Amino acid sequence: MSNEIPQDTLRCLIAAAVHSVIDEPFRIVSIEPETRVNTLWTIHGRIQQFDGHRLR
Repeated sequence: MSNEIPQDTLRCLIAAAVHSVIDEPFRIVSIEPETRVNTLWTIHGRIQQFDGHRLR
């Protein structure tokens, strides 16, 4: 099963989301794929989140 969303569907979803938030004309200029980067900030947040879940 592929996780790819067709470009036309993706544009429609983004346009609907933007339209529900702002009531002004807008244009979707480009859609870039997500890049997963583990930055120090995200790693630190994850450590803090699970810090309180220690086994006793």
